[in-house]
Amino acid sequence: MRRVFSLAGIILLALAVLLPAAAQDTVGAAQVRVAYFVKDAASVDVYVNGSLMREGLHATEVGAYMLMDAGTHTVALQHEGADVIVPVDVVAEAGHHYTLAVIGQVDDAMFATLLVDETSAYADYDPLSSNHIIIHNLAGAPPLDVYYDGVLAIDDLAYGEYATTTQPPANHDLGVRITLGDDPNIVLLPDGPGFWEPSVSWFVALVGTYPGALGPDWYPAFGTYTPLNSVEFVASFNGRGITFTREMIENGGGGFLPQAFNFDTLLAALEIAGLTELLSGEGPYTLFAPTDEAFAALPQSTLDRLMADPVALRNLLLYHVAEGVVGSGHLPAGESLTLTTLHGGSLTMSNIAEQAGQEIFALNEDAAGCGCAYQTTNGTVFVIDHVLMPPVERRLGHGARGRYVPEE
Repeated sequence: MRRVFSLAGIILLALAVLLPAAAQDTVGAAQVRVAYFVKDAASVDVYVNGSLMREGLHATEVGAYMLMDAGTHTVALQHEGADVIVPVDVVAEAGHHYTLAVIGQVDDAMFATLLVDETSAYADYDPLSSNHIIIHNLAGAPPLDVYYDGVLAIDDLAYGEYATTTQPPANHDLGVRITLGDDPNIVLLPDGPGFWEPSVSWFVALVGTYPGALGPDWYPAFGTYTPLNSVEFVASFNGRGITFTREMIENGGGGFLPQAFNFDTLLAALEIAGLTELLSGEGPYTLFAPTDEAFAALPQSTLDRLMADPVALRNLLLYHVAEGVVGSGHLPAGESLTLTTLHGGSLTMSNIAEQAGQEIFALNEDAAGCGCAYQTTNGTVFVIDHVLMPPVERRLGHGARGRYVPEE
Protein backbone atom coordinates (compact mmCIF):
# COMPACT_ATOMS: atom_id res chain seq x y z
CA MET A 1 0.00 0.00 0.00
CA ARG A 2 1.51 3.27 -1.02
CA ARG A 3 0.66 6.96 -0.92
CA VAL A 4 2.80 9.70 -2.50
CA PHE A 5 2.68 13.38 -1.59
CA SER A 6 4.38 16.40 -3.16
CA LEU A 7 5.10 19.75 -1.56
CA ALA A 8 2.32 21.32 -3.61
CA GLY A 9 -0.05 18.63 -2.43
CA ILE A 10 0.87 19.33 1.16
CA ILE A 11 0.07 23.04 0.73
CA LEU A 12 -3.34 22.20 -0.77
CA LEU A 13 -4.00 19.75 2.04
CA ALA A 14 -3.12 22.36 4.64
CA LEU A 15 -5.48 24.87 3.02
CA ALA A 16 -8.24 22.29 2.93
CA VAL A 17 -7.78 21.62 6.62
CA LEU A 18 -7.53 25.29 7.51
CA LEU A 19 -10.89 26.33 6.04
CA PRO A 20 -13.13 24.04 8.11
CA ALA A 21 -10.88 24.37 11.16
CA ALA A 22 -11.64 28.08 11.39
CA ALA A 23 -15.32 27.32 11.88
CA GLN A 24 -14.79 24.58 14.46
CA ASP A 25 -14.15 24.85 18.17
CA THR A 26 -11.47 22.19 18.38
CA VAL A 27 -10.39 20.95 21.79
CA GLY A 28 -7.49 18.84 22.95
CA ALA A 29 -3.90 18.81 21.81
CA ALA A 30 -1.72 17.67 18.94
CA GLN A 31 1.94 16.61 18.86
CA VAL A 32 4.34 18.09 16.32
CA ARG A 33 8.02 17.32 15.75
CA VAL A 34 10.62 18.70 13.35
CA ALA A 35 12.77 16.43 11.17
CA TYR A 36 15.78 18.42 9.95
CA PHE A 37 16.75 16.44 6.85
CA VAL A 38 19.39 18.79 5.40
CA LYS A 39 22.85 17.23 5.16
CA ASP A 40 25.77 19.24 6.60
CA ALA A 41 23.57 22.17 7.61
CA ALA A 42 24.32 24.12 10.77
CA SER A 43 22.26 23.40 13.87
CA VAL A 44 19.07 25.42 14.29
CA ASP A 45 16.81 26.59 17.09
CA VAL A 46 13.11 25.76 16.84
CA TYR A 47 10.51 28.39 17.68
CA VAL A 48 6.75 27.90 17.97
CA ASN A 49 4.64 31.06 17.89
CA GLY A 50 7.78 33.07 18.69
CA SER A 51 8.76 31.02 21.75
CA LEU A 52 11.98 29.00 21.79
CA MET A 53 11.09 25.31 22.02
CA ARG A 54 14.36 23.58 21.17
CA GLU A 55 17.97 24.72 20.95
CA GLY A 56 20.51 23.05 18.71
CA LEU A 57 18.51 20.73 16.47
CA HIS A 58 21.23 19.00 14.45
CA ALA A 59 21.31 18.25 10.75
CA THR A 60 19.48 14.98 9.90
CA GLU A 61 18.04 14.78 13.43
CA VAL A 62 14.39 14.02 14.11
CA GLY A 63 13.38 16.10 17.13
CA ALA A 64 11.04 15.12 19.94
CA TYR A 65 7.32 15.76 19.69
CA MET A 66 6.08 19.08 21.03
CA LEU A 67 2.64 19.28 22.60
CA MET A 68 0.44 21.96 20.99
CA ASP A 69 -3.17 23.05 21.29
CA ALA A 70 -5.35 22.31 18.29
CA GLY A 71 -5.27 25.15 15.78
CA THR A 72 -2.72 27.03 13.68
CA HIS A 73 0.85 27.51 14.92
CA THR A 74 3.83 29.23 13.33
CA VAL A 75 6.94 27.05 13.42
CA ALA A 76 10.27 28.69 12.56
CA LEU A 77 13.85 27.45 12.37
CA GLN A 78 16.68 29.87 12.92
CA HIS A 79 20.46 29.60 12.85
CA GLU A 80 22.06 31.19 15.90
CA GLY A 81 22.25 34.95 15.33
CA ALA A 82 20.89 34.66 11.79
CA ASP A 83 17.60 35.21 10.03
CA VAL A 84 14.77 32.71 10.11
CA ILE A 85 15.34 30.05 7.46
CA VAL A 86 12.06 28.15 7.73
CA PRO A 87 8.79 29.88 8.62
CA VAL A 88 5.67 27.75 8.15
CA ASP A 89 2.15 27.65 9.55
CA VAL A 90 1.15 24.26 10.91
CA VAL A 91 -2.56 23.49 11.18
CA ALA A 92 -2.82 20.90 13.97
CA GLU A 93 -5.85 18.75 14.70
CA ALA A 94 -6.46 17.48 18.21
CA GLY A 95 -5.14 13.97 18.78
CA HIS A 96 -2.94 13.93 15.66
CA HIS A 97 0.81 13.43 15.38
CA TYR A 98 2.66 15.51 12.77
CA THR A 99 6.19 15.61 11.46
CA LEU A 100 7.39 18.80 9.82
CA ALA A 101 10.16 17.53 7.54
CA VAL A 102 12.64 20.22 6.51
CA ILE A 103 14.28 19.29 3.21
CA GLY A 104 16.62 20.76 0.63
CA GLN A 105 20.37 21.25 0.41
CA VAL A 106 22.75 23.19 2.63
CA ASP A 107 23.35 25.88 -0.03
CA ASP A 108 19.66 26.57 -0.67
CA ALA A 109 18.55 30.10 0.16
CA MET A 110 15.37 28.74 1.77
CA PHE A 111 14.63 25.16 2.76
CA ALA A 112 11.37 23.49 1.77
CA THR A 113 9.02 21.74 4.18
CA LEU A 114 6.72 18.73 4.09
CA LEU A 115 4.06 18.58 6.78
CA VAL A 116 3.25 14.91 7.35
CA ASP A 117 0.05 14.12 9.25
CA GLU A 118 1.10 10.69 10.47
CA THR A 119 -2.26 9.99 12.07
CA SER A 120 -4.09 10.48 8.78
CA ALA A 121 -1.38 8.79 6.73
CA TYR A 122 -1.69 5.62 8.81
CA ALA A 123 -5.45 5.79 9.37
CA ASP A 124 -6.16 2.72 7.22
CA TYR A 125 -3.26 0.68 8.57
CA ASP A 126 -3.20 -1.92 11.31
CA PRO A 127 -1.84 -0.11 14.41
CA LEU A 128 0.36 -3.13 15.12
CA SER A 129 1.92 -2.99 11.68
CA SER A 130 5.30 -1.49 10.84
CA ASN A 131 4.62 1.77 9.01
CA HIS A 132 7.12 3.62 6.84
CA ILE A 133 7.53 7.09 5.38
CA ILE A 134 10.18 7.45 2.67
CA ILE A 135 11.45 10.94 1.72
CA HIS A 136 13.44 11.65 -1.44
CA ASN A 137 15.83 14.48 -0.59
CA LEU A 138 18.73 13.34 -2.75
CA ALA A 139 19.45 16.22 -5.13
CA GLY A 140 20.46 15.15 -8.63
CA ALA A 141 18.95 11.68 -8.36
CA PRO A 142 16.06 10.56 -10.55
CA PRO A 143 12.85 9.21 -8.99
CA LEU A 144 13.42 6.31 -6.59
CA ASP A 145 11.87 2.84 -6.30
CA VAL A 146 11.45 1.13 -2.93
CA TYR A 147 11.16 -2.65 -2.53
CA TYR A 148 10.10 -4.70 0.49
CA ASP A 149 11.08 -8.35 0.42
CA GLY A 150 11.82 -7.95 -3.27
CA VAL A 151 8.34 -6.60 -4.09
CA LEU A 152 7.98 -3.08 -5.48
CA ALA A 153 6.07 -1.01 -2.88
CA ILE A 154 6.85 2.58 -3.94
CA ASP A 155 7.65 3.55 -7.50
CA ASP A 156 8.86 6.79 -9.09
CA LEU A 157 9.22 8.74 -5.86
CA ALA A 158 10.36 12.16 -7.08
CA TYR A 159 12.76 14.58 -5.40
CA GLY A 160 10.94 16.61 -2.76
CA GLU A 161 8.17 14.03 -2.30
CA TYR A 162 7.38 11.45 0.33
CA ALA A 163 5.39 8.23 0.30
CA THR A 164 3.88 5.99 2.98
CA THR A 165 3.66 2.24 3.07
CA THR A 166 3.11 -0.48 5.66
CA GLN A 167 4.63 -3.89 6.28
CA PRO A 168 3.71 -6.74 8.62
CA PRO A 169 5.80 -6.89 11.81
CA ALA A 170 7.98 -9.95 11.27
CA ASN A 171 11.43 -11.10 10.35
CA HIS A 172 12.01 -10.51 6.66
CA ASP A 173 14.50 -12.35 4.48
CA LEU A 174 15.19 -9.32 2.29
CA GLY A 175 13.84 -6.24 4.08
CA VAL A 176 13.92 -2.89 2.30
CA ARG A 177 15.86 -1.91 -0.85
CA ILE A 178 15.94 1.53 -2.50
CA THR A 179 17.09 1.84 -6.10
CA LEU A 180 17.20 4.46 -8.84
CA GLY A 181 13.93 4.28 -10.72
CA ASP A 182 15.56 4.49 -14.14
CA ASP A 183 18.15 1.82 -13.30
CA PRO A 184 17.14 -0.81 -10.71
CA ASN A 185 20.71 -2.14 -10.78
CA ILE A 186 21.92 0.99 -8.94
CA VAL A 187 21.10 0.22 -5.32
CA LEU A 188 21.26 3.10 -2.84
CA LEU A 189 20.06 1.23 0.22
CA PRO A 190 20.77 -2.52 0.05
CA ASP A 191 18.35 -5.09 1.36
CA GLY A 192 19.17 -7.85 3.80
CA PRO A 193 17.58 -9.83 6.64
CA GLY A 194 15.79 -7.53 9.05
CA PHE A 195 12.92 -7.17 11.47
CA TRP A 196 10.17 -4.58 11.21
CA GLU A 197 9.02 -3.83 14.73
CA PRO A 198 5.30 -3.73 15.57
CA SER A 199 3.75 -0.36 16.45
CA VAL A 200 6.82 1.46 15.11
CA SER A 201 6.70 4.09 12.38
CA TRP A 202 9.93 4.65 10.48
CA PHE A 203 11.08 7.80 8.70
CA VAL A 204 13.73 7.09 6.08
CA ALA A 205 15.14 10.08 4.19
CA LEU A 206 17.91 9.95 1.62
CA VAL A 207 19.77 13.23 2.13
CA GLY A 208 22.57 14.97 0.24
CA THR A 209 23.56 15.02 -3.40
CA TYR A 210 23.88 12.34 -6.07
CA PRO A 211 26.00 11.02 -7.65
CA GLY A 212 28.67 10.79 -5.04
CA ALA A 213 30.10 8.62 -2.31
CA LEU A 214 27.96 7.19 0.48
CA GLY A 215 28.88 9.10 3.64
CA PRO A 216 30.69 12.19 2.36
CA ASP A 217 28.06 13.15 -0.24
CA TRP A 218 24.84 11.44 0.82
CA TYR A 219 23.43 8.91 3.25
CA PRO A 220 20.12 7.73 4.72
CA ALA A 221 18.78 9.47 7.82
CA PHE A 222 16.38 7.63 10.11
CA GLY A 223 13.76 8.50 12.68
CA THR A 224 11.20 6.41 14.54
CA TYR A 225 8.02 6.83 16.50
CA THR A 226 5.90 4.45 18.53
CA PRO A 227 2.61 5.16 20.31
CA LEU A 228 3.97 3.24 23.30
CA ASN A 229 5.79 4.72 26.28
CA SER A 230 9.36 3.60 26.98
CA VAL A 231 8.45 0.77 29.36
CA GLU A 232 5.71 -0.55 27.05
CA PHE A 233 8.08 -0.33 24.10
CA VAL A 234 10.85 -2.29 25.84
CA ALA A 235 8.30 -4.94 26.83
CA SER A 236 7.07 -5.17 23.24
CA PHE A 237 10.61 -5.96 22.05
CA ASN A 238 10.90 -9.20 24.03
CA GLY A 239 12.02 -12.00 21.76
CA ARG A 240 12.09 -9.74 18.75
CA GLY A 241 14.86 -8.44 16.53
CA ILE A 242 16.25 -4.99 16.00
CA THR A 243 16.96 -3.99 12.41
CA PHE A 244 20.26 -2.18 12.85
CA THR A 245 23.15 -3.53 14.89
CA ARG A 246 26.65 -2.44 15.71
CA GLU A 247 27.97 -5.52 13.89
CA MET A 248 26.25 -4.39 10.69
CA ILE A 249 28.16 -1.12 10.68
CA GLU A 250 31.45 -2.61 11.86
CA ASN A 251 31.25 -5.15 9.04
CA GLY A 252 31.04 -2.36 6.48
CA GLY A 253 27.30 -1.93 6.26
CA GLY A 254 26.93 -4.97 4.02
CA GLY A 255 23.31 -5.74 4.88
CA PHE A 256 21.16 -5.96 7.98
CA LEU A 257 22.07 -8.40 10.74
CA PRO A 258 19.04 -8.76 13.01
CA GLN A 259 19.47 -9.72 16.64
CA ALA A 260 16.78 -10.99 18.99
CA PHE A 261 16.64 -9.28 22.37
CA ASN A 262 14.84 -9.89 25.64
CA PHE A 263 14.32 -7.42 28.46
CA ASP A 264 12.75 -9.56 31.19
CA THR A 265 15.52 -8.72 33.67
CA LEU A 266 15.28 -4.97 33.03
CA LEU A 267 11.49 -4.99 33.34
CA ALA A 268 11.67 -6.97 36.59
CA ALA A 269 14.40 -4.67 37.91
CA LEU A 270 12.32 -1.57 37.16
CA GLU A 271 9.45 -3.05 39.19
CA ILE A 272 11.69 -3.95 42.13
CA ALA A 273 13.29 -0.50 42.10
CA GLY A 274 9.94 1.27 41.85
CA LEU A 275 10.80 2.95 38.54
CA THR A 276 8.16 1.49 36.22
CA GLU A 277 5.69 4.30 36.91
CA LEU A 278 8.37 6.99 36.45
CA LEU A 279 9.51 5.70 33.08
CA SER A 280 5.91 5.23 31.96
CA GLY A 281 5.10 8.82 32.85
CA GLU A 282 5.34 12.11 31.02
CA GLY A 283 9.13 12.51 30.87
CA PRO A 284 10.79 13.05 28.53
CA TYR A 285 13.64 10.67 29.35
CA THR A 286 16.42 8.98 27.42
CA LEU A 287 16.65 5.34 28.52
CA PHE A 288 19.68 3.16 27.83
CA ALA A 289 18.09 -0.28 28.04
CA PRO A 290 20.40 -3.26 28.78
CA THR A 291 19.29 -6.58 27.34
CA ASP A 292 18.93 -9.82 29.29
CA GLU A 293 22.27 -10.84 27.82
CA ALA A 294 23.86 -7.71 29.25
CA PHE A 295 22.56 -8.50 32.75
CA ALA A 296 23.62 -12.15 32.36
CA ALA A 297 27.21 -10.98 31.79
CA LEU A 298 27.32 -9.79 35.42
CA PRO A 299 28.57 -12.23 38.04
CA GLN A 300 25.57 -14.15 39.31
CA SER A 301 26.32 -13.14 42.89
CA THR A 302 26.39 -9.48 41.90
CA LEU A 303 23.11 -9.72 40.00
CA ASP A 304 21.46 -11.56 42.89
CA ARG A 305 22.66 -8.90 45.35
CA LEU A 306 21.30 -6.09 43.19
CA MET A 307 17.91 -7.71 42.63
CA ALA A 308 17.58 -8.20 46.40
CA ASP A 309 18.44 -4.58 47.20
CA PRO A 310 15.85 -2.11 45.80
CA VAL A 311 17.92 0.94 46.80
CA ALA A 312 21.12 -0.24 45.08
CA LEU A 313 19.12 -1.41 42.09
CA ARG A 314 17.37 1.94 41.84
CA ASN A 315 20.70 3.78 41.86
CA LEU A 316 22.03 1.48 39.15
CA LEU A 317 18.99 1.90 36.91
CA LEU A 318 18.83 5.67 37.36
CA TYR A 319 22.35 5.79 35.90
CA HIS A 320 20.77 4.44 32.69
CA VAL A 321 18.32 7.37 32.44
CA ALA A 322 18.90 11.01 31.49
CA GLU A 323 16.33 13.78 31.38
CA GLY A 324 15.35 15.04 27.96
CA VAL A 325 15.58 13.42 24.55
CA VAL A 326 18.91 12.48 23.03
CA GLY A 327 18.62 11.39 19.40
CA SER A 328 21.23 10.00 17.07
CA GLY A 329 21.47 13.41 15.35
CA HIS A 330 22.98 14.94 18.47
CA LEU A 331 26.23 13.12 17.77
CA PRO A 332 27.96 13.42 14.39
CA ALA A 333 30.73 10.90 13.75
CA GLY A 334 33.68 11.40 16.10
CA GLU A 335 31.90 13.70 18.55
CA SER A 336 30.86 13.24 22.19
CA LEU A 337 28.50 14.73 24.71
CA THR A 338 28.17 14.41 28.48
CA LEU A 339 24.79 13.60 30.02
CA THR A 340 23.73 14.05 33.62
CA THR A 341 21.78 10.97 34.65
CA LEU A 342 18.93 10.79 37.15
CA HIS A 343 21.43 9.04 39.42
CA GLY A 344 23.37 12.31 39.47
CA GLY A 345 26.51 10.96 37.84
CA SER A 346 27.73 11.93 34.39
CA LEU A 347 27.66 9.65 31.37
CA THR A 348 29.79 10.30 28.29
CA MET A 349 28.20 9.29 25.00
CA SER A 350 30.43 9.17 21.90
CA ASN A 351 29.88 8.38 18.25
CA ILE A 352 32.97 6.34 17.42
CA ALA A 353 32.05 5.82 13.76
CA GLU A 354 34.66 6.80 11.21
CA GLN A 355 32.46 8.65 8.72
CA ALA A 356 29.21 10.57 8.46
CA GLY A 357 26.07 8.49 8.24
CA GLN A 358 27.45 5.78 10.50
CA GLU A 359 26.43 5.45 14.14
CA ILE A 360 28.39 3.32 16.61
CA PHE A 361 27.95 4.63 20.11
CA ALA A 362 30.24 4.26 23.09
CA LEU A 363 29.16 4.97 26.65
CA ASN A 364 32.00 5.85 29.01
CA GLU A 365 34.44 4.73 26.30
CA ASP A 366 32.94 1.25 25.87
CA ALA A 367 31.12 0.45 22.62
CA ALA A 368 27.51 -0.06 23.63
CA GLY A 369 25.54 -0.74 20.47
CA CYS A 370 24.35 0.94 17.30
CA GLY A 371 23.03 4.47 17.31
CA CYS A 372 19.42 3.59 16.58
CA ALA A 373 17.27 5.72 18.84
CA TYR A 374 13.64 4.67 19.20
CA GLN A 375 11.40 7.63 20.00
CA THR A 376 8.52 6.77 22.33
CA THR A 377 5.66 8.88 23.65
CA ASN A 378 7.80 9.96 26.62
CA GLY A 379 11.36 9.98 25.35
CA THR A 380 13.95 7.85 23.59
CA VAL A 381 15.17 4.27 24.04
CA PHE A 382 18.65 3.03 23.09
CA VAL A 383 19.26 -0.73 23.23
CA ILE A 384 22.67 -1.40 24.79
CA ASP A 385 24.65 -4.59 25.21
CA HIS A 386 26.20 -4.10 28.66
CA VAL A 387 25.20 -2.78 32.05
CA LEU A 388 26.47 0.69 32.93
CA MET A 389 27.96 1.27 36.36
CA PRO A 390 27.52 4.49 38.34
CA PRO A 391 30.84 6.07 39.40
CA VAL A 392 30.22 5.32 43.08
CA GLU A 393 29.88 1.63 42.27
CA ARG A 394 33.37 1.40 40.82
CA ARG A 395 34.81 1.05 44.33
CA LEU A 396 33.06 -2.32 44.62
CA GLY A 397 35.57 -4.08 42.40
CA HIS A 398 34.28 -3.18 38.97
CA GLY A 399 36.10 -2.28 35.79
CA ALA A 400 37.80 1.09 35.50
CA ARG A 401 35.40 2.27 32.80
CA GLY A 402 32.28 1.47 34.74
CA ARG A 403 31.49 -2.04 33.59
CA TYR A 404 31.18 -5.09 35.80
CA VAL A 405 33.99 -7.60 35.31
CA PRO A 406 33.72 -11.23 36.43
CA GLU A 407 34.76 -11.85 40.02
CA GLU A 408 37.52 -14.33 40.67
